[in-house]
Amino acid sequence: MKRRGFTMVELMIVVVLLPLVIAVVGKFYLEGRIAATRIESTVAINRALGFAHERIQRDLVGADAVEVGERIEIVRKPVSVFYSVDPDRGLVRRQADREVVVARRVTALTLQPDDTNGYDVTTRATRTLVSGRRIELVRTSYVARRR
Repeated sequence: MKRRGFTMVELMIVVVLLPLVIAVVGKFYLEGRIAATRIESTVAINRALGFAHERIQRDLVGADAVEVGERIEIVRKPVSVFYSVDPDRGLVRRQADREVVVARRVTALTLQPDDTNGYDVTTRATRTLVSGRRIELVRTSYVARRR
């Protein structure tokens, strides 16, 4: 007489090995999702910082004077432009009564005049991916003064 089915030992082996296989596959899946999120976030932040640098460059090229302090004032006639970093919103551009968020997640903006008739513009942005993991991007560009 043939017996069909599984023995108790076979079932116990499956019960022990199945969670281990699931844990290994789950770990690889989670690491893959974190890597994909990191790449997507890096691309998005880099694009936003690029847009912010282009906007600042357009304002600086047409500037009559620049005042650097807690916020950056780009003096233009007839209306000046102000850039500041808001911890909740990011990089904010204010002109007259209009305020626009230029790039989110920006944590710092520095503008340094250099000796060669230009400015070094540096922005820093961060994003938390999952608990304990975050990315930080720093972008620096050079803007020549108008002659």
